[in-house]
Amino acid sequence: MEQELKEMNKMLVLIYAEVKELKVRVTNLETSVTTLKTEVACLRNELNEKTDALREELEVRTDSLREDLEAQMNSLREDLEAQMNSLREDLEVRTDSLREDLEARTDSLRKDLETRTASLKEEMDKRTSALDQQAERNFEILERDLGGAMDWAQHLQEKKVDKEALKQAAV
Repeated sequence: MEQELKEMNKMLVLIYAEVKELKVRVTNLETSVTTLKTEVACLRNELNEKTDALREELEVRTDSLREDLEAQMNSLREDLEAQMNSLREDLEVRTDSLREDLEARTDSLRKDLETRTASLKEEMDKRTSALDQQAERNFEILERDLGGAMDWAQHLQEKKVDKEALKQAAV
């Protein structure tokens, strides 16, 4: 009887070791998910920084263009007052063209940013989903294995099976 309890204790220790190993695996998976989330946050921050830098560069270029246009206008006013009306029309056309180009570039940048953000979010969702599914499968396997081990231990206890013979058969 005492020998049987020792054998059952050994089996429970082995089962406990497997459970601990599965817990370590689950912890590792959770760590991986956390790492992925951190990486995604870093990517988002980097994307935001790059977007801000592009905005600042766009504002500097726009300011520079505006300053250049104003300097040209003042020079033309001083030197060529007679041609002022035609130059204003030309300037308006150029400004509209620049504005349209700026709007087109801004829209293009916005669309590209939205596409990249959606792609990153989709990738993050896929990875998170896959990790969640893997963790769920691991828990199911753990529950099934533990239940089987407990049923087997109960069966052995009910049948009063010779533990030494079982050990030799297993070897």
